[in-house]
Amino acid sequence: MSALFENRPARTDLMRGEDAMPDATLLECLQRPFLLYARARGRASRKEIWVFNIGCAVMSGILSGLFHRGILAIIPLLWGLACIIPSIALEMRRLHDLLLPGWLLVVPYLFDILAIILLANTLMAMIEGDEPMGSMIPGMFMLLAAVVCQLFIMCWPSRYKTAQYPNNQASQWGGQPR
Repeated sequence: MSALFENRPARTDLMRGEDAMPDATLLECLQRPFLLYARARGRASRKEIWVFNIGCAVMSGILSGLFHRGILAIIPLLWGLACIIPSIALEMRRLHDLLLPGWLLVVPYLFDILAIILLANTLMAMIEGDEPMGSMIPGMFMLLAAVVCQLFIMCWPSRYKTAQYPNNQASQWGGQPR
């Protein structure tokens, strides 16, 4: 059975630690970003970022399907807002796992902002009846660059090497020295 679906007691001491958890369960991957969102240090594994992003997307889809009319339509919006800060902190910890500074997280978001500006300019030109191709192609390239940056963060293997412990102490306590 995969470590993702193992049924084991919660390891809150490891979840609050700074090391990546490549052997985390599904619940640990979903809870850990909410536990560590205020920290700007530590590391996160690929598994953690993928499971958290997929979990947030599935939950957003479910909430949008259930509450799409009336005043309750604000619930999916609140869920999305609740996931923004933990997601940014998780991506920052993922960059630390790649031995890159966390501020590089700004790059894909700048590409997104530039793409939105360029594509909004295209939309305004289309509404006014002008030729919209002037800023549409650069906007699409900016979106592509943002996606490539995000995929790099999410897919690149860890470059962080754990410390070597004498007498195999790390495996004795599940990878964490005490």
